[in-house]
Amino acid sequence: MTKEQILETLLAIVRDVIDDDDIEFGLDTPFTQVPGWDSLNNMHIIVRLEKKTGVEFQQADFQTIATIGDLVEAVLRKQGK
Repeated sequence: MTKEQILETLLAIVRDVIDDDDIEFGLDTPFTQVPGWDSLNNMHIIVRLEKKTGVEFQQADFQTIATIGDLVEAVLRKQGK
């Protein structure tokens, strides 16, 4: 997947999990600025992202992930791109 495809996939997942089709974000957006993205929804979002992208995250991966772009880059790294 490309960076743009991962971002589109993530946006679709977040809109579904949070149940808000009006949510918008970009690569520089911190998770704390996404309405409804709390710790419980984070778990649902990450599990769905793992299934859609074929990657698996470990808890330690999230120590350096603070923005949407960080998460997209982490997916790319795990996909070997």
